[in-house]
Amino acid sequence: MGINWSDLTPYQQSLAEPGPTTPRAQILRSAHRIEPEAVEQANFAKACRSRGWRAVWHRTDKRSTANRGCPDFIVGARGTTFWIEFKRPGEELRPDQAAFKKELAANGIEMHVATSAEGAVAIIEAWSDPNSALLQRALEALECDAIPWGEYNALRAELRERALDTARTSATR
Repeated sequence: MGINWSDLTPYQQSLAEPGPTTPRAQILRSAHRIEPEAVEQANFAKACRSRGWRAVWHRTDKRSTANRGCPDFIVGARGTTFWIEFKRPGEELRPDQAAFKKELAANGIEMHVATSAEGAVAIIEAWSDPNSALLQRALEALECDAIPWGEYNALRAELRERALDTARTSATR
């Protein structure tokens, strides 16, 4: 998976080149020539298209018109919606992003932070594994009213933790 420098538009390349900078361009640059965040986002968008996932990608070349703190990507894949923010390694969420993440969590929704396209793909593939025995057991039990919603949600939370552990392990390789 990846995108070549030559695949980027001249404007996208200019965001990563030295020279006069805007604050947004400075965020997208790296002193150690790590791939700019915009390149990782482009790689992820390409990966989403190739897998048939529907993604909404907020622009990084100018101020977004989305709600303040909204993550870079909202992805619909395998019956689930993923909220994914890209950050370079070591970067923290801005205060408005942290507040948005907290608001999502209050509604039982997780906002993921990825440092690479591969890491973001791993989050989705690990979380939405259709062969998960745990999820299958929960769905079967729910369909025949064998368990209450609370227990189903507990099983789903356990599955989420397992999937995130797998994604974290994959992302650090």
